[in-house]
Amino acid sequence: MLPLSIGNHIDHLLVRNSVEALRDGRNINLGYYEDFPYVYVNKESTWVSKLTSGLTPQVIEVSPKESAKRLAAINCYRSQLDMLWEDNSDKISQMNSVYERYGKKYGGKVVRLWERIV
Repeated sequence: MLPLSIGNHIDHLLVRNSVEALRDGRNINLGYYEDFPYVYVNKESTWVSKLTSGLTPQVIEVSPKESAKRLAAINCYRSQLDMLWEDNSDKISQMNSVYERYGKKYGGKVVRLWERIV
């Protein structure tokens, strides 16, 4: 699973570009996630057509347990937490905002993943 690189974060771009280069010419499906908090901060119209060309969206329902796992994974990035969020409730609020945005579009508490299928 690769970052879409919505926020143009250099680490995310390096991972995405490197794996795509390694995949070039091979019959390997790739999956992408909408990197957080960039999916919250950036309007979809500014990135979706550029970053998802040739990709197929997959809508995934998020259970409370899955949401807690996502929060725990975000909290592993200790060096970035203070720069991006005031506190845990701020992260939860942003995550819920993304769930609600996609819920209006697709129904339910969901996130989107993207696939490049060969």
